[in-house]
Amino acid sequence: LDRGIVRISNPQRLTISLNTIGTGPVGIAINPAGTRLYVATSGTADSKITGFPIDPNTGALGSYTQYTVGTGLKLWDIAINPVSTNVFVTDQTNNRVYKGTVDAAGPLSFSASDYLATGTMPYCVTVEPAGTYAYVANQTEGSIFAYTISSGFSSLDTHIVATGANPEKIVISPSGKFAYVPSPANNGIYAYIINMVGKLEAISSSFISTGTSTNPREGVVDPTGQYLYVSLNTNNSIAGFKIGSGGGLTSLSPATVSTKTGSTGINPLGMAIATVKGSP
Repeated sequence: LDRGIVRISNPQRLTISLNTIGTGPVGIAINPAGTRLYVATSGTADSKITGFPIDPNTGALGSYTQYTVGTGLKLWDIAINPVSTNVFVTDQTNNRVYKGTVDAAGPLSFSASDYLATGTMPYCVTVEPAGTYAYVANQTEGSIFAYTISSGFSSLDTHIVATGANPEKIVISPSGKFAYVPSPANNGIYAYIINMVGKLEAISSSFISTGTSTNPREGVVDPTGQYLYVSLNTNNSIAGFKIGSGGGLTSLSPATVSTKTGSTGINPLGMAIATVKGSP
């Protein structure tokens, strides 16, 4: 990472083997303590949350435990609030977001009636850093629903924000002030301010184009909150932006970095930034 620009040298493919945990693993989350990993599987016959303990020395995953949210569900994405007390998971069969509880030792528990309605095809659920609000991106109708989660679980005054078609990710800055939504269909990014009551307000010039047929899918903000990176799926590259004091975006130089090396790095999707202990 050099002045906000990602540089990758000699990328290699790593193949790992895991136990079979059900069909269609999709959403994945790690609790803030870094001791547990949870995966949502979307198979209609076995849609569950699977939890693994993480070895603190090696990072290896231990024996898993599976948790049932309800019957006849198609779970998709999962998020844990920063204080590790609640877990949220989207259900695409019934267009719902479920809330569960996280025990200090790692087990999850759900009530079949503890859910709220979402828009059509809830794809992504995100909790802002303070753990006060949660947001769901609804892929089919191109919208974001907001929810209060710190005291009870309720829709935020039916607050619905329109986005470009097919939103798949809601990226929130570490400060909790800004939110960014890549729009694959519209080839750009929608930028929002999160106001004092958790509602999203469009930033002036809120739509930032990523170029024709770039298909932006996922994004991540670096831990300092200075930079946003977005994967451009059909362009085989990553776009980088400087985040201004008001949340606006300015392209870095170079504006994009290729992920393609030979036959690898094609059609990038998910992204993450690692914080390495002892690094400058």
